[in-house]
Amino acid sequence: MVGLLGDAGGVAIIKVSGKTYIVGRGDVILNKIKVQVVDLNRRIVILEEAGEQFELKWEG
Repeated sequence: MVGLLGDAGGVAIIKVSGKTYIVGRGDVILNKIKVQVVDLNRRIVILEEAGEQFELKWEG
C-alpha cells in the first residue's frame, strides 16, 4: 500500500503488478481483485481474490 486518503469513505493508493491504483470499497483491480474494506481508522485495506482475503497495513 502506498497511502490512504479521505475521511469516512476514504480511498487507498495501492500498487499491484507494477501499476498504481486509487481504489475504494467495491472496486475491482485487474478484473480479479476486489477491494472489500478501506478502513482509515485502522489504516488497513482488505482485498479479496478467488475467495481468499488479504490485509494490507499502512505503516507510514
